[in-house]
Amino acid sequence: MTLSVVGVFNAAPLNNPTTGDWDVSGIGFNAGDLCIFGWYCRDSTKTFTEPGTVIQKADFAGGVNIGRTFIGYRYLQAGDTTFTWTASSVATVSTLWGNTVIRGQLTSAGDPFAAITGPQTFANAVSPDPPAVTPPDNDSLIFTAFGKMNDYTGITAPTNYVLQENSFTALGTDGSYGTATRILSGGGGASEDPAVFTLTGGASTDDGVVWTGAISPAAAAAPTLPPLNRRDKLRHEHATTRGGYAALQAALMVKQFHDAMRQGARQ
Repeated sequence: MTLSVVGVFNAAPLNNPTTGDWDVSGIGFNAGDLCIFGWYCRDSTKTFTEPGTVIQKADFAGGVNIGRTFIGYRYLQAGDTTFTWTASSVATVSTLWGNTVIRGQLTSAGDPFAAITGPQTFANAVSPDPPAVTPPDNDSLIFTAFGKMNDYTGITAPTNYVLQENSFTALGTDGSYGTATRILSGGGGASEDPAVFTLTGGASTDDGVVWTGAISPAAAAAPTLPPLNRRDKLRHEHATTRGGYAALQAALMVKQFHDAMRQGARQ
């Protein structure tokens, strides 16, 4: 099955929230679809707790003015709507979050990331440069993300990528967050290195966090052959019977030959 992005939720960023929701209610998902949850705040002294329905992949604390990044996932079930997280209170800390729903992944249980690089910090850059990742399988979906200090006036996804979650805020101490995806054609076993997220605004002294993951596609289902009609079944049975008879006749001839040779040897 080909991987695809089903839908995205961008939350409205806030100044020092202590609770918030990821939301899939506006996304037409199917049971078993994969949801990737992201969360970023500018100051890593602000702690984070995910709901029990979301599985943590990473909770990375980079430091003050670098930030904290959370990555989580869930295989969605019928009736899913919102997922509420909680966090500690740290004054004036900009906080941003969102989620992306993906269909066609290899697994519906366990870690969906076949490979991941990061989260890791970067320093002194307006435009975040995500790390490379090596997907083990062809036709993988590459998911890359950043969170950083300062807002932006414009954002462009890395070359050949599609921008998914993206938000910024001037509330609190300012911050920005974004994700992008690319579905490869082939590429299994080769390094995939996304280009930069191109941002305008911000400052050349901006610090933040980046990461890149690879999600493998589901194996193609074996083709289902139509049932044989009566005529085809008779032809198949006839061919099988004739083949079986020919093999039996050949074996009998070999036996007769060996019997004749033994009889001649006795004489």
